[in-house]
Amino acid sequence: MLSQQAVRVLEGDRDGLAEIPIEGLPQSVEEVVGSSEDPGLQQRSGGPGAKGALSHGHGSPQDLHKEELEQFVRAVNDAMHRALEGRIQPLVLAAVDHVGAAFRSLTNARMVVEEGLHGNFEHLDAAELHERAWPLVAPQFEAETRRVEDLVREGLGTGKVVQRIEEVVAAAKEARVQTMLCATDVERWGALDGDAVSLHEGREDGSVDLIEFAVAEVILQGGEIHALRQGDMPGDDAKVAAVLRW
Repeated sequence: MLSQQAVRVLEGDRDGLAEIPIEGLPQSVEEVVGSSEDPGLQQRSGGPGAKGALSHGHGSPQDLHKEELEQFVRAVNDAMHRALEGRIQPLVLAAVDHVGAAFRSLTNARMVVEEGLHGNFEHLDAAELHERAWPLVAPQFEAETRRVEDLVREGLGTGKVVQRIEEVVAAAKEARVQTMLCATDVERWGALDGDAVSLHEGREDGSVDLIEFAVAEVILQGGEIHALRQGDMPGDDAKVAAVLRW
């Protein structure tokens, strides 16, 4: 969600969105370009002597000089690129038209979907943004998930796919996981001691959710994650399935 006075990056799936922190992500035009004494850029409500406060969010494209808008969206893009480099998830841009056009003209994000959300979305919460954005990317997500499910089915029993959580964790730590399917509605508790993984029947002191651990490792190593409900996972009673690079 990109506007002149608010910037949010949210990540999610068919079930919802959650905001993710991006280091150095500017939150307003004023944060990037500072104040301006151009009357066209000042808030009108401060009286004739008011200076230095940019009028953001609901004005026309003329509320910002082109170079200042470009400076702002470039700073947003740079922060996102540093944080999200290597990610391949589609990016839905939610912005008023002139801000969105400026971002699209400068961004080096490879996965910005052609059809975004047009308008001011500053006051929408994550659930409302998800309701509007998910239909734009659902076909792409579903097609990619079906492709990965087919890879898993083809690889079962060949050594190219592992489903035992101990093997998945080990492969994830060694950067051998290319793509992983994981069930979002189950947990698999255990403990890590170096390369050793011990499984617990339930959550205990010192337990970690091994599925969450594997997901984090795969993302850090540049792999892909596809989240499903356990009932949709390929394989008998599978909670995870990892397609290996080698």
